[in-house]
Amino acid sequence: MSNATIARTITSNEKKASDTMQTLVMAMVAECYNTFDGDDIPKDQQDDILTRVAKDSTWGDTDAEGARKSEWRACLIAYPYYFAEACKLFRKEHGELRRAHMLKIARAVVKHESYREAVTTVVKSLAAKGKGRKATLGMGLGIIKNLQTRARNVIAFRKELAALCAKHGIDY
Repeated sequence: MSNATIARTITSNEKKASDTMQTLVMAMVAECYNTFDGDDIPKDQQDDILTRVAKDSTWGDTDAEGARKSEWRACLIAYPYYFAEACKLFRKEHGELRRAHMLKIARAVVKHESYREAVTTVVKSLAAKGKGRKATLGMGLGIIKNLQTRARNVIAFRKELAALCAKHGIDY
């Protein structure tokens, strides 16, 4: 196995819309174990893998490339710390595993004694921020309400402006 194989694993699975984030993480971790036997990946090898991933992926602009490289570097650093097991546990407890969750877990498993502690910390931080589906739905409804209010204000302003222009003989 090589860095190219790890990079291909990430990009080929990233392009499949049917794959879940957990499938992608599991494939990446398996390839890392095959190549590095659970040892930390040297920085130059991480750079090589991430350069290959960036070249083969559909990330788009330079800003997205930098962000994605940072995310995947965190995952490459976290793989020997039971990262895959932490992702499985998180998905079991939380019901889903998104890219943002994966990144938080990757950074947490490196800091904590066990992957269970890391997952508990991530779940608590999400609960504290109110990032559940109900909170997201509430934020969305608030945005729609504000848009409707703004639309009403714009319509009222235009009516008042038209009346003012008509009063003073200005074409509007």
